[in-house]
Amino acid sequence: MATFRFELNGRPTRNKTYVVYLRVTVGGKRKLIKTMVEIARPSDFNAKCKGENWIRGGVRDAKVLNAQLADILAKAKETYKELDKEGEVTTVALAKEMNTEVVSPSFLAFARERAQMIYDNGGWRNWRKYCGLINKLDAFRKKRRMADITVADMTVELLTRFDNFLHKWENEREPGKLLHPNTIEVQFNILRTLVHRAIEVGIMEASKDPFLVFKYKGVKTIKEKLDDSEMERIIN
Repeated sequence: MATFRFELNGRPTRNKTYVVYLRVTVGGKRKLIKTMVEIARPSDFNAKCKGENWIRGGVRDAKVLNAQLADILAKAKETYKELDKEGEVTTVALAKEMNTEVVSPSFLAFARERAQMIYDNGGWRNWRKYCGLINKLDAFRKKRRMADITVADMTVELLTRFDNFLHKWENEREPGKLLHPNTIEVQFNILRTLVHRAIEVGIMEASKDPFLVFKYKGVKTIKEKLDDSEMERIIN
């Protein structure tokens, strides 16, 4: 069984427009298929529309754009039925038959969505940790002049570069110092959890898990314990 829905790329193109994608889910695996429809503002798009009015009525050529999206959706559903009969239906095969481009989902968007879910479930402390990682990933993206960090971008090479980036990140709690290696280890633990979650929901293949190769360990630290006399002084 497959599901189809349109969604908007939250990042503008070089022409300051926003591209509409068709999100296809087959067998729990999700892919984004790029359409030729672009709009000027995110508010012009309505993902939860009634009927086939994804582009709001006040937009110039809205009827034409909605008709184009309706044709794409109909073609995708028809192509799925044909491939399903042949027993060869996958998101990649579907995109190939439609002669369109399969776009890797945004890993940053996925991370933000996951962080929001944690917050909504009352995990405020974990939400803060996830936001800290997301902010660092976004700063890394900007420094590398990347438009986004997609699922396909999550490679051993990217993690290695991110590792180097974190080793130059200033420690917010101790200005003038850099991040402690154990703090960096926490960042990668969260990132690994996100990658494994992406695999679970089907937007990343298990064989593409960069943490199968990339490893990071912090350093051992010694924490002195208070003796009985010191505890007694505190109590007193």
